[in-house]
Amino acid sequence: MGAWAYCSHPGCEQGLSKPTGREAIEGEQYCADGHRNHASMTRDEYVVELSERVEELESEVATLSVLLARVAAALTFTPAPEDS
Repeated sequence: MGAWAYCSHPGCEQGLSKPTGREAIEGEQYCADGHRNHASMTRDEYVVELSERVEELESEVATLSVLLARVAAALTFTPAPEDS
């Protein structure tokens, strides 16, 4: 997998990983050689990405809740009536 971005320092070709939340919020990140770069993702882009991920997780939780309810219903034991 390639780099998310590359260092902007002249002569440096270090790849930059996807910025962390802190780097995106602060607006700068560093390459492996210690050169300061503008973060390759803005705060707004980071917030949008986070909100999309939250939506995905909420959808997964809803799906798992339905499946769990079905499993619980299938496992509910109802004893047979006793003969008199």
